[in-house]
Order: sequence, then structure tokens, then C-alpha cells
Amino acid sequence: MRFSPYVRDYRVPEEPGDAAQRTALGAAPLQPVMPPAPWVRSMPLAAGVAAALLVAGVAEIAASSGFPWNAPVESFLAWANGFGVIATAVALGVVAVVWGRLARRRARDLAGYRAFVAAHPEVTQLPRPEPRRPWRMALVGLCLAGGSLLVWLLAAALPMTVQAISGERLRYMLAAGVLWLVGAPWLVGLALSVVGARRDGGERTRRLALGGVALGLCLPVPALVFTVLYTLQITD
Repeated sequence: MRFSPYVRDYRVPEEPGDAAQRTALGAAPLQPVMPPAPWVRSMPLAAGVAAALLVAGVAEIAASSGFPWNAPVESFLAWANGFGVIATAVALGVVAVVWGRLARRRARDLAGYRAFVAAHPEVTQLPRPEPRRPWRMALVGLCLAGGSLLVWLLAAALPMTVQAISGERLRYMLAAGVLWLVGAPWLVGLALSVVGARRDGGERTRRLALGGVALGLCLPVPALVFTVLYTLQITD
């Protein structure tokens, strides 16, 4: 029977005193084994978020092709925001591919461990310790995405709402400029929320990660909407 090449990683070093005692009693040396770490990352979530960001980024850059020729700053902001979204999509796509390969290796690893235990029933199986505070990365991602969204709402959405109520035309520079300033932490928070999503992290980790992902995916919405509005000359 062929075992996984990773089975050797499950061998837990035994204490010297235990080994000496078994040797004195003439017993066969035994080493306890520990099951492989379960695969807890969400590859479908990373792939889905990457696909959504890629579509949104390409759509924004395509929409900005209708900008007037004498609007270089507006074009720069649209392309910067669009390529930032696309870069995040590519990064998360790479993460999804790597996670997929690691998940297959872990599955082979687990099969090898089960085969090893079945062939050696005398080996003691040690439980794998629970992860400590797996929600911290998801919390950081939620704070970054939520804080960036709050800054954009206060610095751009609120003034534009006042302008719309007073009958003034909205300005693309205000919406896209503030979005460009907070885009980096916003996208980093989205990426950390995706990476921090763990199935073994409990309900708190799941809520924090999904909340960060939901807030992070709000970024392409105003970017695309105001790009289209400026292309249609509805805003200045």
C-alpha cells in the first residue's frame, strides 16, 4: 500500500524518558501521530470575489473611454480606480488557484494519514489543537473596509447629496477623487476579509469575514456609477 509522502510530518517527537522506558520493558517504540490540519480556507469565496472585481474593473475602464478629450485628470482617476480593482481581482485569483492546489494536497495528505493509521492501529492518535483567535484578520479587514466606506460617505456622498438637493450638478472629481484616496485601504480590507474567512473560526469569524467582503464589494459600485454618469455628461 502506498502512503502519502506527507505522513512523516504527522510524527510527534516522543520524550526521551518515554522511549527509554519502553526500551527497558522490551516494548516496540511507538510515536503518537497527529492528523493533518484541515483545509479551512474558502477557495470559492476568493474566486467569486475575484471574478466580480474583474468584471467591475474592466467595465469602469471601458466606460471611461467615453470621457472628453480635455479631461485628463478625470481619465486618470477612472483608470487608477479601475486598475486598482483589477489588480485586487488578479491577486485574489492567484490566491484562489494556490488554495485550490493546497486543498488537493491536503486531501491526499489526509488519505495518507488514514491509511497509515489503519495499517498501524497501535499508534496513538493525538487531537489537533484548536486555532487561537482566527477572527483577527477578518476583524482587521472589516475595519479597513468599513472605515474607508465611512470616509467616502462623509467626504463625497454627503456633500453630493447636499448639492443634489440644492439643484447643483454633481462633480465627478469629488466622487472619484475621494474614492482614489481611500481605495487602497478599502481594497486591502476586502482582501484581508477574504483571506480571513475560515470554516473553523466559528460564527464570529464568519460574520466578520462576510461583513468585510460585503463592505469591500461596495467600492466598485460608486466608481462605475459615477464613471457612467460622467460619460453620459450627467455630472461635471
